[in-house]
Amino acid sequence: MPSAKLRCCVATNSRLSAYNWSIWLSRATHLVYENRHTVLASVMGVLVVLASPAANAFCFSTDKPSCGPCGVARCADGFWECVGDPTRNGAACNDNNACTYNDICNNGTCEGTTVTCTSTACRTQTCNGTPSCTITNVPSSTSCNDGNACTYSDHCDGAGSCVAGGTVTCTSTTCQTQTCNGTSSCTIVNAPSSTLCDDSNACTYGDHCSGGGACVGSGTVTCTSTACQTQTCNNTPSCTITNAPASAPCSDGNVCTSSDHCDGSGSCVSGPSICCNSNSDCALPGNIGAKTCSSGLLGPLDLRGRLQALHRLEHVRRQ
Repeated sequence: MPSAKLRCCVATNSRLSAYNWSIWLSRATHLVYENRHTVLASVMGVLVVLASPAANAFCFSTDKPSCGPCGVARCADGFWECVGDPTRNGAACNDNNACTYNDICNNGTCEGTTVTCTSTACRTQTCNGTPSCTITNVPSSTSCNDGNACTYSDHCDGAGSCVAGGTVTCTSTTCQTQTCNGTSSCTIVNAPSSTLCDDSNACTYGDHCSGGGACVGSGTVTCTSTACQTQTCNNTPSCTITNAPASAPCSDGNVCTSSDHCDGSGSCVSGPSICCNSNSDCALPGNIGAKTCSSGLLGPLDLRGRLQALHRLEHVRRQ
């Protein structure tokens, strides 16, 4: 046994798995001869070794590993291992990763600065070991997606961009939802018939969706205004009524009254009579709007004259 102070180390199956057990036993005599290791026993596949401080100078295996550009092989407790070579720190190396550049050794590891090259449907970008990417644009006939659902027939422009072939406009309403889908048409979803809506016609009421995308009213109301009363539609079965002031002028439809005016409640009231004889006199030329009837018409008229007067009176009223 060596005179130097001994220390014990145990090698397990897992550590010996890379080597053939019979080779280890065949080397036992050689190890004793070198006076660096003394094999004591092998129990259940475990090799127990007593080693002197000089044990690191000799390895059981003669196959010295390659530790790359930044490391160095070292024998520890009879086994080779790779450790960082401090003398290589900062030295150029190659980590075999095309997406890094300016690779240098750092405590046994080859490291570089990372660059990201992202490809699209219209442009391929690949790493090349430099700060930039190698760019290849795809042909202009290649289909792509510009990410806008309201365009269709998207294709590459040959310069790396995806452009639209056409644009579609999809406009929704209360009763119909229209959404873009990447084609020249829209995806249409009609609202249920129970959905309330507004058909923009104040003269309909109970507006609701038809179930087919249209807004329809349940009924229609007619609001008719006069000189003394304004009626407007309000989306209900009734009209909004506004009466004109009592002083507002109007016409009661009788040509033999003057100064007709509204009563403030929506009706037109007659003013004083302007003729001194029958109503038919007022229809004769020269008498309409006059406060007194012209001379010669105060007496009775013949039958033909009265018929003519009545005809003219009817014509005036129709106007």
